[in-house]
Formats: sequence, C-alpha cells, structure tokens
Amino acid sequence: MFDLETALAAWRRTLETNRALTPDDIEELEHHVRDEVRDGLLRGLTEEAAYRQALHDLGPHGETWEEYEKVFWPKARRQPAVYHRYVLEIAMLHNYIKIALRTFKKHTGFSLLNVVGMAVALASSLVILLYAEHELTYDRFHANADETYLLYKERHTAQGIRNLDDTWVPMLPEILADFPDVANGARMFARQRWVEANGKRQEEVIVFADPSYFDIFSFPVQHGDGADLLADPNHVLLSPEAATRLFGDQNPIGQPLTVNYDDTYEVAGILEPVPENATIQPGALTTRLDIVAPFASVIAPSDSAANNNWNGSFLYTFLQLNPYTTEEAFEAQLPTLVEKVFGTEGANGTEQLKMRLWPLTDLHDRDFGSDRYATIFLLIALGIIVIACINFMNLATARSLERAREVGMRKVLGAHRRQLVQQFLGESMVTVALALGLGLGLAYLLLPQFNALYEVELTMSLAEHPWLLAALGGLALGMGLLAGGYPAFVLSRFEPVETVKGRLQHRPAGQRLRQGLVVLQFALTLFLLIGTAVVWQQVRFMKTHDLNFAQAQVVAIPVEPADFADAEAAAPRIETIRNELLQLPGVQAVASSMEVPSRFVDANLFARPEDWDQPDPLRMRWTVIDDDYLDLYEMTFVEGRNFNRDIASDQESIILNETAMRDMGWTTAVGKKVTVGRRDFTVIGVVKDYHYESLESDIRAVLHFHRTPDDRRHNYVSIKLANGTDPGAQVAAIQARWQPLDPSRTFEYFFVDQDFAQLYRSVDRTTTLIGYFSLLGVLIACLGLLALASFAIVQRTKEIGVRKALGATTGSLAGLLAKQFTWPVLWANLLAWPVAYWMLTNWLADFAYRIAVPWWVFPAAALLVLALALGTIGYHALRAAHANPVTALRYE
Repeated sequence: MFDLETALAAWRRTLETNRALTPDDIEELEHHVRDEVRDGLLRGLTEEAAYRQALHDLGPHGETWEEYEKVFWPKARRQPAVYHRYVLEIAMLHNYIKIALRTFKKHTGFSLLNVVGMAVALASSLVILLYAEHELTYDRFHANADETYLLYKERHTAQGIRNLDDTWVPMLPEILADFPDVANGARMFARQRWVEANGKRQEEVIVFADPSYFDIFSFPVQHGDGADLLADPNHVLLSPEAATRLFGDQNPIGQPLTVNYDDTYEVAGILEPVPENATIQPGALTTRLDIVAPFASVIAPSDSAANNNWNGSFLYTFLQLNPYTTEEAFEAQLPTLVEKVFGTEGANGTEQLKMRLWPLTDLHDRDFGSDRYATIFLLIALGIIVIACINFMNLATARSLERAREVGMRKVLGAHRRQLVQQFLGESMVTVALALGLGLGLAYLLLPQFNALYEVELTMSLAEHPWLLAALGGLALGMGLLAGGYPAFVLSRFEPVETVKGRLQHRPAGQRLRQGLVVLQFALTLFLLIGTAVVWQQVRFMKTHDLNFAQAQVVAIPVEPADFADAEAAAPRIETIRNELLQLPGVQAVASSMEVPSRFVDANLFARPEDWDQPDPLRMRWTVIDDDYLDLYEMTFVEGRNFNRDIASDQESIILNETAMRDMGWTTAVGKKVTVGRRDFTVIGVVKDYHYESLESDIRAVLHFHRTPDDRRHNYVSIKLANGTDPGAQVAAIQARWQPLDPSRTFEYFFVDQDFAQLYRSVDRTTTLIGYFSLLGVLIACLGLLALASFAIVQRTKEIGVRKALGATTGSLAGLLAKQFTWPVLWANLLAWPVAYWMLTNWLADFAYRIAVPWWVFPAAALLVLALALGTIGYHALRAAHANPVTALRYE
C-alpha cells in the first residue's frame, strides 16, 4: 500500500527527470504539495491511494490513515462509485475553497480591492433594482390592471395635436350603453377642499368617484366593501392617515365630516394602506387616497341637466375592457361615439376630436417619465457591475504569468482542464460571496438615505420582494462567471511546456485583452461623468432660467371661494384683506388671482379672435386676476396696459400673453376683439411670455380676465415682501393679521420661488443620484486601476532596475509607466463620446426648454479621468522609479 511520503518521493523522482523544471520549481512544489498534490493523487494514483489522501485531508487533526482505513475502506470497496464520487466532490470543493482563501491571503491588498469594489457595485445595484421594481411595476398590483385604460381626448387644432385627459360627465354612461366590449367603468376627479371634523378644519384632497371605482381598482377597505359603502351619497371613506389627522385616537366610523362648510358626510369605512406605486389621479394632484367621496354627492343621479352636459369636461374616465377585446379594436369603434354625440364638424366633431385609450400600467411613465429614469439607473447599475468585474478580470490577466506557472504545474501533476476551470471559478465565487455579504450590509446602510432622498419606502423584505433572493443569487452568479471567466477558460488552456519555459511572457493576447478591458472601463467611467455633467447643467439651466416674472420674496396664501360668505361679499372681503396686509411694514403689494405660477391649473376654454377664418375656435388656458397681479409679479407688457379697477369697461377686457397673440395670427392685438362663449372681450394688453409651469413644458396661450366685483375665483392671495426683510418675521406678522379674519382654519402659505423649484424635484433627485452612483463607478474604476498598476510595476521591476542602471531618470521612468495607462484613456474617449452625445441628445429632447450638449464636458471629463488615472498610479510609479536598482536587479 502506498503512503503519502512514498507517493511524494515518487513524484519528486518524476519531476527531477523533467529537465524543464528547475530546483526552485521543485522547491515551490514541495511548499504546497500536501494540499495541491491531493488532486493529482485522486487522478493519477491507485484508487486506494487516492482515497487515503482524500480521507487524510477530510479527517480531524490527529487521526491517522489506519484509523480511517479500518472503518471506511471496506465500505468504499463495497460501494466504490458512491463513496468515490462523494469523497471526490467534497475533497475537490474543500480544495478549491482552501486555495481561494490561500490566494486571498497571499494577495490581501489586491483581494480586498476586488471585494470592496464588488461589494459597492452589488450594494448600488441592489438599491437600484429595488427602485426600478418600484417604478416599473406602477399600478400592477390591481387585479384588473392589464384590462384598465384611461380614456382621453386627442384634439387636432390649428395649434397642433394636444392630448387632454378631461372628459364629460355623460361620456361613461354613453359608452356602457353602446359598447358591450367595456366590462366596467368609473369616473373620478380630485379637488382640494376645506374639511372640518372633530372641531378642526384643514385642507385635504378629496377624490370624488363612482362606486365602481372600487370594482376596477384594488383598493380594499378594512371593514366592508368600498363599492357598497360608496353607493350612499352621504358616505365617505378615509385612509388610516387621514383618520388620524382628523379624529386622532377616536374611532371615526359613524362620525360626521363637513366639506366646504356646507356638505356633511358620514365616515363609513377606513381604507387599507394604499401601495406607494399607485396612480390615484392622472397629473398627480394627489398621490394619496386619503378621502374618497361619492361622485353622486357632487352630481346627483336626478340632476338630468348636469348628467347630460356635453359642454364642460372636467373629470377622468377609466374603462375596463373585456379580456377578449384589444385596445386597438376598441379605439377603432370610438369615432362612432364622437359622431353620435358631436357630429363630424366643429371643435368636438370627428375631424378634430379623437377618443383614445392609455393603458393604466403606462400612466405613471407618461406623466413622470418613470420608466425612462428607471432605465437610466439600471444602465448605471450595469455599468458599475461591469466596471467591478473588469477590475477582477484585469487583475486576473495581470497575474496570468504567475498563475500560468501554477496551471502548468497542476497539469504536470495530472490536472484536467475541467478541474482547473472549476478551481478558478470557485476562487471567483468565493470573492463574490465575500463581496455579497459586505454588499448586503452596505445596502442596508444606503437604503434609508435613498428613501429619504426619493421620498419612498423601499425595503429589502423577502415577503414584499420575493424576487430579491433570486436576483441576488443571479447577480452574484453572473458576476462570478463574468469576473472569473478569463482565468477559468483562458488560463486553463495553457500548455505545461509553454508555461514552464516562459513562452507566455512574449504572447500579446493577454496584454491586448487587459488593455481592451481598461478601455471599456474608462469608457463607462467617461460616460457616467459626461452624463452627470449634462444632466446637472440642464437642471441648473431650468432653475436659473429667466422666468420673465419676479418670484423672489413672494408669499402665496391658498384661499377658497367658500372662505368668503357669498359672491356679493367676496370683493369687499378681498379688499379688506388687501388693506390689512398693506399696513404691515415690509409688505409692498398684495394681489388675488385664480392661479399663481407653479400652481397653474390646466383650465381651458374656446376662443375665437376677430376675422378668424378657421372653422374651429382656439383652445386656450385662462385665469382670473386683479389689477395688482401683473404688477406684483413684475410682468412686462409688450404692448397695451394693465387692468384698472376704476375703468368699468375693463370687466369686458382681456390681456393676452405673446403665445396667445401668435396663435391668433396677430402681430399686434390691442383694441381687437376675442369671442369667448357668447361674450366679446377687447384686448387691452399683451404681456411677455412667462413660465407658469416647469421648463419641461412649452408656454401655452393664456387669456387673463379681470376679476369682476362678484367673482369668487380668487384661490390665492399673493404678497410681495420688500427686499432685505426677514421672511420668517414677515410671515408671522401676516399670520397675526390674517388669523382673526378666519380663525377656524390653519394658516397655510408657501413662497413662490421655493414652490416653483419643487417642479424640478424629480429631475433634481435623479441628478443627485446619478452623481452619487457615477462617483461610485469612478471610485471602483480607480480601485481596480490602483491594483492593476501595482501588478504592472511589479512585473516590470527588473526592467526598471536595468533602465535605471543605464542612466534613466526618475521622470522618464515614471512617464514610461504612466504611458501604459494613458493610451487606454485616450481610446476610451473615442468610444464614450459619440455614445454619450447620442443618448444625452435624446434625453434632452424631452424638455421644451433645454441646453445644447456643452462641448466642453467631453474634454473636461477626459482630463478628469486622465488626472484620476495618473494620480492613482502616480504613487506606485514614483516609488518604483526611486527604488534601488540593485534591489530591482536581484528581484525574481
């Protein structure tokens, strides 16, 4: 029977007969033989000797082969296939892990760089996956999500094609009566209203909906059925949050609730918590389903005039199609409905109006571009993962000469390529496993910060995200295979004779691959930096662009028409408020209006200018203002004048913006007539176009009407504060004057400039996150470059010593080493620049007002990456250049 020492002696004699192996090679083999020779014994010696060594390695310390032989060897002889396979696989796995840990220990610094880089990449990718899942699955929790659509209008006018979501009250009953392809439908709209309950009054957003709203959408109620409860026009449903705000710890069921001072409801049910990724209303006036009231409480079924009113559209209509009906097939039937109701001609005829469907599951993306941003983040995650894997592969190629000798020795000892592939992949998987553990910890630390920034509540709960475990496993497996692919499938092909004779040192394949990976890595880094710079520039442009009105130091206070007892009392009450506030030091002006910039409701009407030769009128936005509004916001008149309360004819006058004048085909407008409905208005002025919405949208035509004495449409009071005053103190003084005028409700206000900035919140947050993740990508790339430069310098140690002995200066040596990494950065620019320009140009096209892609960001990013690369490798390069040449020449 063979024992281990006999086997080792035989192997040594075999190796000594191989002239290609030096004594140093044999000594290196002796150093590792007790672990590494086991694989060769399992393959090259007798079955008995192979089992002996495997059992020896698997057994506890201190136990001898003879003790195992008495118990185990007879069983192995009776069931050799089973035991052989079992012991072999366990032994091989044990060996792979042991070798991986030994390699990790031998190159601790570089291995830590790999693990940290992969951990950061995994943590970032995990957070991005959670966010992308949140955004890409909007509204998919509804049981009928795939069959539910929003009905909207596609208008073809002289101003172009416009899509509008508002529909008419009788539209849904008409569709349900005429189209059997529609299984169900629901109407809804949301309004901000003053709600009084339990002795408190505060502003809330109320959703008015048909009972069928709860049949179409999966919004469950804690006790009872939402559709049944909403069938009573006197009932309302509350969310748990709204119930707490209005009633505190009291049970709200059965309690009264008053809306707008007059309408009283009874709380009939409490809603279950609504998922965050739910669309409550298109356009997102509200993102929470806090109070739901019956549609019948606004328009009673017995009100035939309102239920048959095709003149005004203000609500949203959702349709649930039968499963056998397609969106396209049903849309093809809708022209018959338009023709039946409106005919073929006119503003609502079939030639100008098309009714279309928008899938519920795509609604959030349409309104907010969520899929676009989720895709951007997924691409960033992919880029970070690839950069981290490239680090691993670069280190593998850099160490290929060192590992090649190991591969050659293993093959001399009888190793097969399949076993070498398993070994190298095993090492990669161990690295990824360590990175995964560290990455999960980093993700737990990162997620709360992400939630706070994006105002979401993402969790790593497997109950909420059953795909998470599979995603993590797939991500780790993919990274392990990608990162370990080169050593596993390339190094394992090396021939023993070539490795031991050093021929691989002259092969350029590994070097070309390494340079190609460095080029790809820096191309991704450049793309992240260029993209971050351009996105930041666009957001900065929108925030600093001249809006053509003064927004600084303007306080807006929301009010409601019902705050003023009746229409006759509205004007005197506004005048009282104005006079009271103007008495305050630091208050320069006070104005009332239906809207303010940043909160401009999409209200439209039809207008026909004089001498209009088109068959259809123009559709334009409108607002009601007083004669102080335009002066307070310092809007510039292109021609004409402002409203004047002392001129009675101004009640029949309007002021246009420039876009409205252009749409009417005029170059001058003062004195001309515009017909709105059945009334004629005279244009007395034209103001310069001002931005009342985000710069993502075009400025549209606006008609400004003068507030009549009995007009109750003054939803906001704007107050201009003097420059240099303390805003906090001024607001406190305003509240002290305001509160006695209406002590029953909470005083609310906002600064117009801050509110306008909120319009860019989504883009701003996205820019911030892109910057953070880009920084992580750059950091990971630098970590990999640091390790790669160190290995490259170690490989050229003797060359550096020879050059220095021949008189090379420190600067020339440092330049020589730096040159190796300079060219890949330059080549990376050729790859990154055109791709970045194309993608960023397409992204900017979604903004109505946008920058051109700045030319300077490309060379700036290139210089920054080059500086980072040279800075990263500079320390090692200078250290190697300053080293003693004698020491370098002795290096082996």
